[in-house]
Order: sequence, then C-alpha cells, then structure tokens
Amino acid sequence: MMLELAYRIAARIRASGRQRKLKDMTINLPIDCVAISVIDLACQAISQGEFSTEMSEFDGLLDQVAADPAMAPRMGPAMKKLAERLLPAGF
Repeated sequence: MMLELAYRIAARIRASGRQRKLKDMTINLPIDCVAISVIDLACQAISQGEFSTEMSEFDGLLDQVAADPAMAPRMGPAMKKLAERLLPAGF
C-alpha cells in the first residue's frame, strides 16, 4: 500500500514538474521529513529506473518505515498531506 501510494504521488509530482520543490517544503511534523525523503526517492527511482541506486535506497527506506510501529500507520496520511500542499490541484 505504502509503495503504491508513494509511486502515485511521485508520478503526479513529476508530471507537474514540482519535484525540485520537495526540498523547499516546510516541515510541520517530524514525520514530514521522512515523507519528503520517501517521495523524493520515489521521484528519483521513477526517473532512474527500477535497478538504480535510488530504487534500492527507496526500498530500504520503505522497509525502515514499515518496521517502525509508530511511523508506519502515519506515513500514508503524511505523504498525502505533503502532496496536497505541493500539487496545485491537490491529490
């Protein structure tokens, strides 16, 4: 679920040309920092391909998030909120 959501958000952000603005986003909650990293790595993985270093880093970060019982249930909503803030038409 988290993988698909991250890819959908990353694809929309890349299509809008706003992937460079990810690094400039204001972090409201600590989880926002991780959500930005997940979405940024997903954008890079999409552009570099599934056998790239970025894809390995993306998979590793998602594994870390999934293994953290406090972070895993909050990651999806955090990514959606960031996408809504970044995309002009929302997500």
